[in-house]
Amino acid sequence: MSKFDITPDNFTNWYVQVPKIYMIWPARGIIEEMYEYYTKLFRERMVEPFANLDNLISARQMARIKKAYTGTNFEADKNMLINVYSFIGITAVHLSIPPFLRTHELFGSPLNTTADYCSPFEFERAFGSSGNFFEFDIVASKHNILTCNPPFVEDIMRMAAERLVSELDRAAAAGITKTIVITIPVWDPETQRRLRLKDYGMPFAAFDILKGSKYFLEHDVLDKFKYRYYDYYKNKLIPACFSHLIIFGNGRPAITASEVKKKWLAAAKHF
Repeated sequence: MSKFDITPDNFTNWYVQVPKIYMIWPARGIIEEMYEYYTKLFRERMVEPFANLDNLISARQMARIKKAYTGTNFEADKNMLINVYSFIGITAVHLSIPPFLRTHELFGSPLNTTADYCSPFEFERAFGSSGNFFEFDIVASKHNILTCNPPFVEDIMRMAAERLVSELDRAAAAGITKTIVITIPVWDPETQRRLRLKDYGMPFAAFDILKGSKYFLEHDVLDKFKYRYYDYYKNKLIPACFSHLIIFGNGRPAITASEVKKKWLAAAKHF
């Protein structure tokens, strides 16, 4: 019996919840065990394998992971990578800000970034990952600018906001200046009403934490139709949602919201 009580009888129900469970990055052991269980079921011919793995990602993604790879068995690790993200649901983690900054992306994967990045699975280090964001040392990073486009899930955004504050506390104490470009959805009632969007009347803890911090330097709202997110799988821009653009940092920011917006639109012209 799995320590998470995953059995053939309840596996289907767990599978439906994978995208949500995956987002709880500190508890990534859950998804890793689920994938191990999936492979066990596959070996016992209880589930079908994902077919035509190479066709599940774009040529751009394939070129990226080939270039980044530092392991010893690319074919096996590539198949593992595609299988894992197919298993958890590719569409759960597929959108990113357009690649316009050569910096460090705090929430990424080998399949949806062109920069240095953090990602949830340890085996992804073979593809250049810096490991899990919640264990990553922002203060020691070689980059002065980092980007944070977390999965749009309440708990993960709240935990990310809390950790960004604590990491900037450490940076300030060390006399090191860091600027973090944050994008999160417009889920707070005040902005929803101001933009005449549907007001769900729900608190948005992550935004409240960031807005209430002394590191909240600059803020703007991005129109979903003008500032579109990039889908690495389809190689196209997607009007996903209205977003908060937050410049978060200690000391003088290394980039402004206006500069981010200009770079975003300039990058979009290439897709």
